[in-house]
Amino acid sequence: MSNSLPTIRVAKEQFEAEILLQGAQLMQFAPVGQTPWIFTNAQTPFTPRREIYAGVPVIFPWFNRLKAHPDAPNHGFARSANWTLETQSDELVSLSLSSANVREQGLESPFWTGDFFARMVFSFGSRLGMRFEVQNRGDEAFVFECALHTYFAVSDVRRTTVEGAENGQWLDDGAPTLVEEVAFPPFGARLFEHSQGPISIREPERGFRISNNEGWRSTVVWNPGSAMEDLNETDWPRFVCVEAGALRSNAVSLEPSASYALDVLVELA
Repeated sequence: MSNSLPTIRVAKEQFEAEILLQGAQLMQFAPVGQTPWIFTNAQTPFTPRREIYAGVPVIFPWFNRLKAHPDAPNHGFARSANWTLETQSDELVSLSLSSANVREQGLESPFWTGDFFARMVFSFGSRLGMRFEVQNRGDEAFVFECALHTYFAVSDVRRTTVEGAENGQWLDDGAPTLVEEVAFPPFGARLFEHSQGPISIREPERGFRISNNEGWRSTVVWNPGSAMEDLNETDWPRFVCVEAGALRSNAVSLEPSASYALDVLVELA
């Protein structure tokens, strides 16, 4: 399906990249001569405010579904909002979102009312840098969760392992998953609440290393293992999600005027 959402396209001799203004969501990155690093999905419906199971969704200000508020959007409102392009240069793109922008777009939530300013910065080259910043611009402290929900492109998740995350739990039932490396099967979402990176993704053809520059406190590893909404039987084996963030007991508490940054670097291993 063609992309009808406003998109920033960066094509240089060294790489190509695409970012949606909706959600500040990176949808494509590939250094020259390499297959894409980020999974894209031919079934993606580029519909305003609809979740996209591909690219790098920005999760903020809460993670997953809110059990006490089932009508709240999954993973928060940042992924549905239209962000503003701040800076675009040969190797860097910066986008921003504020609580005022969220209210203007009718996406404000009674469940989370922090007065914030957020920025998403991508740096491109032979490596991929992703930096998510939040500043408290209000008079009261607030608490939030965040993550970079990266869909890494792999040839077959069933031949892929994820190393560096230990002592986790399954998100659906909280059962422990005490492994030295994550393999598929079994499938599903695994939360490693106190995993701060680095993480390595290994498959026969290539590997990735995700490093913590700042702020990475928790990790989620996910693949559904079967077709689901907007992912068919040929799609789901072609990605593994490794999400760097600050979740659950590692949620971020910001006092007025304080700032937080989640900064990760992705490179071939």
